[in-house]
Amino acid sequence: MARDQLMQNNPQDVGKFVQIPINNEEHSSTTLMNQTATSNRTSTIKWPTIIICVIFVITGQSVARLIENYYYLHSNNKRQGTWILSLLQVIGFPFLRIPLYFLLYTENLTKPRLSSHRSSLKYLTILYPCIGIDMVMQARLAAISKNEIPFNVFTLIYTSQLLFTPIFSFFINKIKFNRWIVISLIFAIAGGSLTLYSSFPGEPNKDEVRYVRGVLYALFAAVILSITLSSIKNIFETVISKRDVATHRNPSFASVVELIFFSSIAATVVSLAAVFISGEHHIIKRDVRVFGKKAYLGIMTVQVFAWQIYWVGLAGLVFAVSDVFSNVISVSTWPIVSVLTVLFFDIDKDKFDAFKGAALACAFLSVASYFYRLRQEKRNR
Repeated sequence: MARDQLMQNNPQDVGKFVQIPINNEEHSSTTLMNQTATSNRTSTIKWPTIIICVIFVITGQSVARLIENYYYLHSNNKRQGTWILSLLQVIGFPFLRIPLYFLLYTENLTKPRLSSHRSSLKYLTILYPCIGIDMVMQARLAAISKNEIPFNVFTLIYTSQLLFTPIFSFFINKIKFNRWIVISLIFAIAGGSLTLYSSFPGEPNKDEVRYVRGVLYALFAAVILSITLSSIKNIFETVISKRDVATHRNPSFASVVELIFFSSIAATVVSLAAVFISGEHHIIKRDVRVFGKKAYLGIMTVQVFAWQIYWVGLAGLVFAVSDVFSNVISVSTWPIVSVLTVLFFDIDKDKFDAFKGAALACAFLSVASYFYRLRQEKRNR
């Protein structure tokens, strides 16, 4: 009776009383979904994933750069074509088709993840092409820059990506820095900068140097690469993670392959059209006559496959750890490439010296510092 009397005297208060727990329940549910997405992603990170992705980045970038040096040493052309170089980095997406469907099959899926959540699909159909265009543009700007300025100047400017990535990551992804990350970045910058004493057979002659244009293009390429890595991290955390929660899936490496696969399709369309519009397809015909059809196809196929492995590893490290760690591993590979260039090619005045040894040491200390930070983080969980 007291309850009925309360309802008769003040029914509006009862309505307000009933609405409060409902709203709190909805808010708690949303918060729980976001926390679940983060906790699932963190709990599924495994050391084997990180190690494999590191191997992908080092192997892919090393092989691709060695083949690029081989091309310039054995062709009569010092300008391969900037759109062609961009195309080589992204056209290898068919290699990812079987791994993508295999990863999807292991999750017991019958259709691609893109069609699993409509709200995510709307965003991903926009974001994937944007990532692909960024991949193409940073590759082309870097290629132009290497044709415009000496390789040592390009190296110093391009290393600035290790300054831009932490800045973008701080504002976009709210990354938290500690002393070990800072130490790792310092060593990585030192190691990348010391590779300026390496040789690049495709650098311009003295009368072909254009410093202002080359420096600006190298700087823009570094900025775009940093934005790309931070954007990939943001896509994993804000779009793909929510899709996985909504569809009751755990975060997996299939998301990495999916992102590179569809982004590379969009990038290939753009760069392939640009190759024909710019007339660079004539360079391909000339190179086929120089190397021979079979040799040229073999060389380019290996380079395409190497670049695809590199991008999968790069995005995989973003997924498993962070965009900053991914960038650190990428730049730390430069000293390895410089040493391999000395071992495989006979380039004048390019020998293994103290600078290359110091660059290797800095690269090792950079990676070791970040791994120590990851180990400490795992202990504190």
